[in-house]
Order: sequence, then structure tokens, then C-alpha cells
Amino acid sequence: MNKNDVDPSWLAGQLSSADWQTASSGGSTCFELAFLDEGILAVRDSKNRQDPPQIYYDAEYEALVAGILRGELRRPGRRTTLWTRVPALIASRLLMWVERRETGRQSM
Repeated sequence: MNKNDVDPSWLAGQLSSADWQTASSGGSTCFELAFLDEGILAVRDSKNRQDPPQIYYDAEYEALVAGILRGELRRPGRRTTLWTRVPALIASRLLMWVERRETGRQSM
């Protein structure tokens, strides 16, 4: 299935009943993630829930998280400090969500 071919009414139904999970750095920057059927997940800004979410396949999301964890997606010229490791910490938590979904567990 191509994401561009997803039936809008199917997607709207999936999004309206989605179990949104929030990832936060403890400040005002938060995003939410929902695992949908058909191996699709949605990501949205928690402060702008009315905006359409970004839609990804599980494999695309897992590649993003893995790249962050491997340090491939850092801003050039930045030193490694706690604050540059925070995205990796968030990514590792999100990877746990992906793994939990695959194993069928409902809580962390």
C-alpha cells in the first residue's frame, strides 16, 4: 500500500480512534505518536492537534529512530553533550513503543 493511496475515510476513522502517546522533553516541545492498522503510524504536534499528522510506515519510522540512535542525524559541528543526546533518548523511547506494538504489549 502506498501512503498516497490510503483511503481518506479509512485514515480519518483510524485517527479518530487512535491511542495517541506523548513524547516530551519536559518542556513545551512535545509530539504525539499513534500506531494505526496496516503498519502505518501518525505523528503530530501536541500543541497543534488540529493540523493533519505526518503519516509514516513502521519501517520508515524505525529507520529514522535507528539513524538517530546511531548518531547519523546530528547537526554538523555540534559537540556531544547531554542536550545533543536528548533526541537519541527520545528516539530510544519511541523505539520501545515500536517494539511493544510488535509484541502486542499494551503498557510500558
